[in-house]
Amino acid sequence: PGIACQIIGVTDEGRTPISPDGESTPYSKKFVLDRLKGRGCVLNAIINQQFKMHGEEGFSPALGMNGNNDSAVEVPGADFLIEYGRGFAFESTGHGTTHRDYSTLAFESGGAAWDLNILRQGGDSAVAFTKAFVWLKLREISEQLCTRCYCNKGPMATCQRGCLGRKPGGVVIFSSAGRGPTENALNEGALAEFICQADGDPAPIMEWTLEGGGELPDGSSVFQTGGRSTLRIPSVESRLCVECLASNAEGNAKNVQCVDHLSRCTMAHGFQLLHGDAARDYSTIRGEDVVLRPASAIVVFVIDESGSMEGEHRWLNTTAESLEENLLLSGVGVESDNQYALVGFAHPGSVRGRVIPVGQGGGHCGSSSDLGEALDSLNVDGQLEDGYSAINVALKSVSCLQERQENVACQIILATDEGRDRLVQGLNYKSMLTELSRQDCILNVVVWERFYGRNRLQGRPTGPWKRAVGIDRRNRAVIPDGDDFYFLPEGHADSDTGRENTHEVYTRLANSTGGGAWDLEMLRTEQYRDAFTRGFIAAKVEEIQQQIFGRCRECRCANGSLSCGLVPGVSTISRCLNPPPNRELEVRIEAQVNTSSSPEGGYAILNCVAKIPEGSDSGPVTVSWQTHPVQSVAKVTHGSVQLQFSNVTANDNGRYKCQARNADGYAESNVDFDYARQYR
Repeated sequence: PGIACQIIGVTDEGRTPISPDGESTPYSKKFVLDRLKGRGCVLNAIINQQFKMHGEEGFSPALGMNGNNDSAVEVPGADFLIEYGRGFAFESTGHGTTHRDYSTLAFESGGAAWDLNILRQGGDSAVAFTKAFVWLKLREISEQLCTRCYCNKGPMATCQRGCLGRKPGGVVIFSSAGRGPTENALNEGALAEFICQADGDPAPIMEWTLEGGGELPDGSSVFQTGGRSTLRIPSVESRLCVECLASNAEGNAKNVQCVDHLSRCTMAHGFQLLHGDAARDYSTIRGEDVVLRPASAIVVFVIDESGSMEGEHRWLNTTAESLEENLLLSGVGVESDNQYALVGFAHPGSVRGRVIPVGQGGGHCGSSSDLGEALDSLNVDGQLEDGYSAINVALKSVSCLQERQENVACQIILATDEGRDRLVQGLNYKSMLTELSRQDCILNVVVWERFYGRNRLQGRPTGPWKRAVGIDRRNRAVIPDGDDFYFLPEGHADSDTGRENTHEVYTRLANSTGGGAWDLEMLRTEQYRDAFTRGFIAAKVEEIQQQIFGRCRECRCANGSLSCGLVPGVSTISRCLNPPPNRELEVRIEAQVNTSSSPEGGYAILNCVAKIPEGSDSGPVTVSWQTHPVQSVAKVTHGSVQLQFSNVTANDNGRYKCQARNADGYAESNVDFDYARQYR
């Protein structure tokens, strides 16, 4: 008692077991970890592996990190800085089994892992390494040895281990609009009030910004008392997301809260009011304006015309056709056609970008089939690539974008395997983001950069990092699974793997517009191509649905009555009046559940398939899940709709109903989902 135990292991090799591993053998990781904890010892490992700090501008090298993802980074003057919660261990850089056998063992024992190669560089880097190493050791030893007591009311005291203060945690934001998905919305022009609470010792200072660090609207005011801060914004004019950063001497933590803006809402295809009048442009339901207009999308492909991109030109043909098919199944483009356009860039004759005619008559916009034919007009001799210039050409010159209505989504998809050659000096990140935002266009990029994902349990990242085909608008990682995919909630872009300035100019811009970024290297790898394409299309459909429907109240049919609420996506509705049963339609639900050793955290897929009678002349069949929980994502494929859960918890248990409808009526099927029992 009173003596701390620290073990510091140093090696530049992975582990070579001297006897077979097993759960209870003296040389297994579990046995060693149990022995360390039983003796009260903390392990630190100085090893041949790289660590990074994930900052606002991407990844930068770290000296080392601990199991709380606190990373030490070198700063000028042979010194260091601790970045709390931003560490990232690059498993693939470890020598042999270094990460699995040494880094994770150190983390789980309460210690840290350090990059031996930085120490070997000598000079200022070695000095910074030593300072950071000693500082973190002193912190760990203090935590091992000390007890800190706090006074309660009266003569009682509460004591806990540790001499040091606590960095902020438990950051929670409440809004005047409520917290649930059906409540968190304000009418146009209303006052928005946010309250941020956080614990920590000493009490943290709160700082408010818009999500991503933007400035608050004019007239905003902030009041703070102890660990509580109140932000008031005088008028809500659009969807609003604010970020609260809680900081003290021990570190920082943050959280984000959004409120939606309610004005006029676009309904899904086939929506009808109870009185059957679907022709009017405006109707009032429970005090909210509802726009009954056809919903559609404009998708502009901006493509690098270099020789190395020829394979992607062919890929776009099938991708556009599949995207159109899935949009139609989602109720987008049914009554008003979706339109596709094409811009090429890097060709010597039009290096800054050119609009390629799509369809008959030389127009800029046409069907997905027209786009497939237009792809043959792309060149393969480009040399200088300025994607910003090409995006600017799309925004300023594509005719259907200039005539776009408010209920039409705008998607721009850039594909290039190079960084940006700056041919137009006046175009930069800020100007491009401003113009894309002004036109309400979402950018997605298919680029040469690697992405990773991992799980999240109880609000904390957990599990190993896995290679992803991309990250979507919600920073979810899209993980390949055979020829399909699944989502993991924690996504990261490895900026060091991007060619030249790819991350800064393309990935960052796409994420800022609400779009995703995708790994071109994974697309070019045959075993991942199908998973890439399916994940890409599912993300595009969700983005387009969100752009058209997601900011408003959606009204649904329930046993012939109307029920309205704010929802995260959209459920396609073929009729609002209670339809008759259609005995010719067949609906079945297939379930796939991947459990883990923990009681939660796996993923599940519920796939609803509608069998359409042969020779049916009753029009298209719409398939939808009648209950669409926030934790899941609907993924539409031909003739079916998947409900996919990542990071399953007990909250996802319950009965889910899938319904198929056409002009003759409906058919439906139920599934009772229970994570512990899987499904029945």
